[in-house]
Amino acid sequence: MIGLIINLVSKLANLPLNKIPNKSTDEVHAENTEAANETNREEIKAGKGWRSFLGYACTFILVYNYILVPILDCYGVILFSFPLSDIIRTIIFFTLW
Repeated sequence: MIGLIINLVSKLANLPLNKIPNKSTDEVHAENTEAANETNREEIKAGKGWRSFLGYACTFILVYNYILVPILDCYGVILFSFPLSDIIRTIIFFTLW
């Protein structure tokens, strides 16, 4: 019985498991990059992506804090301002990404 199990294990170990051709990591990375570029092109053509919305939101917050709040403050209107540390961090992250 043990001889049969050893024989079976040795035959299974000798099976060519690598019949599927392996791609190098450079080829896989190139394919993934090309797919991501194609997705980005489609989003840019449509003009309705999360990146556009994020850009509009960050722009609105910066204009609100640095232009609207100081101007209205001169006329006595007190408005709250957004915490800019998170907004600046988000802008920098997506600019470098």
